[in-house]
Amino acid sequence: MRYKTLGDCPPGLLKLLGEQKVGLPKKRGKFGNVPVVVDGVRFPSKAQARRDQFLKLAVAHGVIYGYVAEVSLRLPGGNRIRLDSLVNEPAVYKCSHCGGHNTVATLTLEDVKGHVAKEWEVKRKALEAALGVKVRIVSGR
Repeated sequence: MRYKTLGDCPPGLLKLLGEQKVGLPKKRGKFGNVPVVVDGVRFPSKAQARRDQFLKLAVAHGVIYGYVAEVSLRLPGGNRIRLDSLVNEPAVYKCSHCGGHNTVATLTLEDVKGHVAKEWEVKRKALEAALGVKVRIVSGR
Protein backbone atom coordinates (compact mmCIF):
# COMPACT_ATOMS: atom_id res chain seq x y z
CA MET A 1 0.00 0.00 0.00
CA ARG A 2 1.20 3.52 -0.76
CA TYR A 3 0.73 6.53 1.47
CA LYS A 4 0.60 10.09 0.18
CA THR A 5 1.98 11.73 3.31
CA LEU A 6 3.70 10.61 6.49
CA GLY A 7 0.52 11.53 8.37
CA ASP A 8 -1.36 8.79 6.45
CA CYS A 9 1.07 6.07 7.59
CA PRO A 10 0.18 3.86 10.57
CA PRO A 11 2.19 4.64 13.74
CA GLY A 12 3.98 1.27 13.64
CA LEU A 13 5.25 1.94 10.13
CA LEU A 14 6.48 5.39 11.14
CA LYS A 15 8.62 3.78 13.85
CA LEU A 16 10.11 1.39 11.29
CA LEU A 17 10.82 4.20 8.87
CA GLY A 18 12.31 6.47 11.50
CA GLU A 19 13.35 9.66 9.80
CA GLN A 20 13.62 8.02 6.37
CA LYS A 21 10.94 8.66 3.78
CA VAL A 22 11.33 5.41 1.89
CA GLY A 23 8.72 4.69 -0.80
CA LEU A 24 6.76 7.91 -0.38
CA PRO A 25 5.96 9.67 -3.68
CA LYS A 26 7.18 13.15 -4.49
CA LYS A 27 4.62 15.91 -4.17
CA ARG A 28 5.42 17.74 -7.39
CA GLY A 29 7.23 17.01 -10.62
CA LYS A 30 9.85 19.01 -12.46
CA PHE A 31 7.33 21.41 -14.01
CA GLY A 32 4.95 21.54 -11.04
CA ASN A 33 2.76 18.61 -12.10
CA VAL A 34 1.01 16.62 -9.38
CA PRO A 35 0.59 12.86 -10.08
CA VAL A 36 -2.98 11.59 -9.57
CA VAL A 37 -4.83 8.27 -9.73
CA VAL A 38 -8.20 8.26 -11.52
CA ASP A 39 -10.24 5.07 -12.00
CA GLY A 40 -7.24 3.02 -10.87
CA VAL A 41 -4.94 4.54 -13.52
CA ARG A 42 -1.95 6.67 -12.50
CA PHE A 43 -1.46 9.86 -14.50
CA PRO A 44 1.65 12.06 -14.29
CA SER A 45 -0.49 15.21 -14.03
CA LYS A 46 -4.01 16.38 -13.28
CA ALA A 47 -4.23 17.85 -16.79
CA GLN A 48 -3.56 14.45 -18.38
CA ALA A 49 -6.19 12.85 -16.14
CA ARG A 50 -8.75 15.50 -17.19
CA ARG A 51 -7.91 14.98 -20.88
CA ASP A 52 -8.30 11.20 -20.51
CA GLN A 53 -11.74 11.67 -18.91
CA PHE A 54 -12.71 14.07 -21.71
CA LEU A 55 -11.65 11.56 -24.40
CA LYS A 56 -13.64 8.79 -22.67
CA LEU A 57 -16.74 10.99 -22.77
CA ALA A 58 -16.09 11.91 -26.41
CA VAL A 59 -15.97 8.19 -27.34
CA ALA A 60 -19.15 7.47 -25.33
CA HIS A 61 -21.02 10.27 -27.14
CA GLY A 62 -19.70 9.38 -30.60
CA VAL A 63 -17.71 12.57 -31.09
CA ILE A 64 -14.53 10.58 -31.77
CA TYR A 65 -14.10 6.97 -32.83
CA GLY A 66 -11.57 6.06 -30.14
CA TYR A 67 -8.16 6.82 -28.69
CA VAL A 68 -5.03 5.14 -27.40
CA ALA A 69 -3.33 6.57 -24.32
CA GLU A 70 0.44 6.70 -23.75
CA VAL A 71 1.81 6.28 -27.27
CA SER A 72 5.57 5.78 -27.61
CA LEU A 73 7.17 6.31 -31.03
CA ARG A 74 10.72 5.80 -32.26
CA LEU A 75 12.18 8.72 -34.18
CA PRO A 76 14.83 8.44 -36.89
CA GLY A 77 18.21 8.24 -35.18
CA GLY A 78 16.95 5.97 -32.40
CA ASN A 79 15.36 8.61 -30.16
CA ARG A 80 11.97 7.91 -28.63
CA ILE A 81 9.11 10.30 -27.94
CA ARG A 82 6.13 9.60 -25.69
CA LEU A 83 2.83 11.26 -26.47
CA ASP A 84 -0.24 11.27 -24.28
CA SER A 85 -2.76 10.03 -26.83
CA LEU A 86 -3.47 8.97 -30.39
CA VAL A 87 -7.02 10.06 -31.22
CA ASN A 88 -9.09 8.56 -34.04
CA GLU A 89 -11.46 11.37 -34.93
CA PRO A 90 -13.77 12.12 -37.84
CA ALA A 91 -12.75 14.74 -40.37
CA VAL A 92 -15.29 16.18 -42.77
CA TYR A 93 -14.14 16.95 -46.29
CA LYS A 94 -15.98 18.22 -49.36
CA CYS A 95 -16.43 15.65 -52.09
CA SER A 96 -15.62 17.09 -55.52
CA HIS A 97 -17.38 14.23 -57.39
CA CYS A 98 -20.77 14.26 -55.68
CA GLY A 99 -20.85 17.85 -54.40
CA GLY A 100 -21.56 16.70 -50.84
CA HIS A 101 -19.58 16.19 -47.68
CA ASN A 102 -17.99 12.95 -46.55
CA THR A 103 -16.43 11.87 -43.28
CA VAL A 104 -13.15 10.03 -43.02
CA ALA A 105 -11.30 8.84 -39.91
CA THR A 106 -8.08 10.71 -39.17
CA LEU A 107 -5.42 9.97 -36.59
CA THR A 108 -4.27 12.88 -34.48
CA LEU A 109 -1.34 12.78 -32.06
CA GLU A 110 -1.92 14.79 -28.88
CA ASP A 111 0.25 15.83 -25.98
CA VAL A 112 -0.95 17.60 -22.84
CA LYS A 113 1.48 20.31 -21.79
CA GLY A 114 1.38 22.91 -19.06
CA HIS A 115 4.89 24.00 -20.00
CA VAL A 116 6.57 23.22 -23.34
CA ALA A 117 10.27 22.47 -22.83
CA LYS A 118 12.79 23.31 -25.57
CA GLU A 119 14.02 19.72 -25.91
CA TRP A 120 10.43 18.51 -26.38
CA GLU A 121 9.91 21.10 -29.16
CA VAL A 122 12.94 19.65 -31.00
CA LYS A 123 11.55 16.11 -30.70
CA ARG A 124 8.08 17.23 -31.81
CA LYS A 125 9.48 18.93 -34.93
CA ALA A 126 11.52 15.81 -35.76
CA LEU A 127 8.41 13.64 -35.38
CA GLU A 128 6.31 15.93 -37.58
CA ALA A 129 9.03 15.96 -40.26
CA ALA A 130 9.58 12.19 -40.15
CA LEU A 131 5.91 11.12 -40.21
CA GLY A 132 4.37 14.10 -41.98
CA VAL A 133 1.78 14.57 -39.22
CA LYS A 134 0.94 17.37 -36.84
CA VAL A 135 1.10 16.98 -33.09
CA ARG A 136 -1.67 18.86 -31.29
CA ILE A 137 -0.67 20.41 -27.97
CA VAL A 138 -3.52 20.44 -25.46
CA SER A 139 -3.05 23.13 -22.83
CA GLY A 140 -2.86 21.79 -19.31
CA ARG A 141 -3.77 25.10 -17.72
